[in-house]
Amino acid sequence: MVGFLNGALKWSVKHGSGADGDARLHLAFARAYRTRGDLGVCQQYYAKSRTPDEFAEVLQQYIPKTLPSEHDLVIARAVLLYVEENHCIGNGIDYCLF
Repeated sequence: MVGFLNGALKWSVKHGSGADGDARLHLAFARAYRTRGDLGVCQQYYAKSRTPDEFAEVLQQYIPKTLPSEHDLVIARAVLLYVEENHCIGNGIDYCLF
């Protein structure tokens, strides 16, 4: 499945779905990696998928599996990924988050 999605994502980048490809494909990748239990990789794809509610849901499930001292780092990483992947720095963080 991941191989097919990778090809589809490359095609969507090449044929005009933006520099990062189609957000729906990123969502499919995120869900595939989430199913595999690879939450580190799935976060990168959720950040590009434009589904912040589902991304937050994943974080809520993932945080209890980490050490209490890492909870703030998990959230900070997710926010920074979202800001970076959605090009919020140039557009203003308020625009991207709300």
